[in-house]
Amino acid sequence: MGNIAAPDALKQPDPQCRLYYYEFPPSHEGTTSISQQWALSAIPFEFPCVPKHLEMDPTRYVYGCSMRKGNFAATHISAFKIDCLVKVDVEHLLSQGKTERLSPVDGCVDERSIDEVLASDNPDDPIKVFAFPTGWFAQECSFVPRKDGKHEDDGWLVTYVFDESQLDENGEAPSNARSELWVIDAVDMREVVCRVVLPQRVPYGMHGNWFSEEQIVNQRDVETFRHEY
Repeated sequence: MGNIAAPDALKQPDPQCRLYYYEFPPSHEGTTSISQQWALSAIPFEFPCVPKHLEMDPTRYVYGCSMRKGNFAATHISAFKIDCLVKVDVEHLLSQGKTERLSPVDGCVDERSIDEVLASDNPDDPIKVFAFPTGWFAQECSFVPRKDGKHEDDGWLVTYVFDESQLDENGEAPSNARSELWVIDAVDMREVVCRVVLPQRVPYGMHGNWFSEEQIVNQRDVETFRHEY
């Protein structure tokens, strides 16, 4: 037994959480096979969203969250911090990926890091990133279309944002801590068109939603209230 060589330790690949493309044509025989599968971008990407009125249509853009350090797959859900919002031109990257005939599973269309994307000044870059100031962190964004908008991305991204410089020496939020609601131009992903200071802090949450004035006005009345004594 003592002469048996120790097995080689296999290095496990780092976990990734990326915007990924799958293609699996429906099969009339009752079986399916994945014909294409590869990442559109190498940057960390989570909580994707598209305009709600286009959810069942082939949209050009997908929005989501990212981070300048770490990635969502390797970080526990209670620890990761969202400090970037991302706009991906999936139509462009899908066309590029199918032309390049990428290898399945580990293939990637745009292999740039988040810092390399941030350094780009190309107005037609298929990946645009809005980076929050250092120490400010966001939540999942929602797309709000401009009334009578001309293009798919004609609108804004809205999200809750918190400045962690308000935390005390123990990392706790004091009672007077306040969050903000930021409205970001979804076309250029650079301009903050509005900042609403809220009366209190909004704890970090995973998901967000936008309700229009019409939806709020037309919601059903409350029929009964439950009282507990």
